[in-house]
Amino acid sequence: YSPESIVLLDMSGKIIECNNATIKLTGYPKNQIIGKLFPNLELLFEEDIDKFKKIFENALEKAEFTKFEIRIKHHNGKTRWIEGYPSFIFKNGEPEAMQIISRDITESKNIEKEMKRRFLKYDLNEGNVYLVKERRHGRSTDAFGELLDIGYHGLIISRKPLKYFKNLLNRDYAHLWISEKKGEYIISPRVDDITNMVESLSRGQVVFLDGINYLISKIGFKSTQS
Repeated sequence: YSPESIVLLDMSGKIIECNNATIKLTGYPKNQIIGKLFPNLELLFEEDIDKFKKIFENALEKAEFTKFEIRIKHHNGKTRWIEGYPSFIFKNGEPEAMQIISRDITESKNIEKEMKRRFLKYDLNEGNVYLVKERRHGRSTDAFGELLDIGYHGLIISRKPLKYFKNLLNRDYAHLWISEKKGEYIISPRVDDITNMVESLSRGQVVFLDGINYLISKIGFKSTQS
């Protein structure tokens, strides 16, 4: 009868029990939750899976139990924010399972984001594309950083390497290098590849597309413009 979600994981990360509040929070029936590894539930966004794994690993290896906030995908497709509190359940002095108590903080996160938006230097709205022309990154990275500060998840798609932006933005974000080479964290300059990547992102993401001149040289002005 707890109003907050309670999930029990075994020491391998498999869900062994949950309460009714968990079903309400996720939208999934209990038989689709029990027996699955948490990352395999399709609740987590792909870019957040490593974050959750690190939380679980730190708890197992270092017994570090810190409150965390993470987004989940409700079964109806909507994004929810949860605040989680992990801890161990012991049996005969040994950790037998991990308990995660979570509550929905979506409304408070939205209020917090809106409050922060009022203090932004740049009037940027969701769903819009903004074109910034400048010789060196200044306003563009500044605006991108502001959106990260108020809770947006960021993705930089650029010809410049990650270390270049690390010197400009001391925040967490994903980075894809535009190149015709193959490899991890690389995206080709093909319009379809970049479009499919952007369209696959969840709400609450901000994309910084850099290197327009390179795209024009590879695929032409009209294709870049589209």
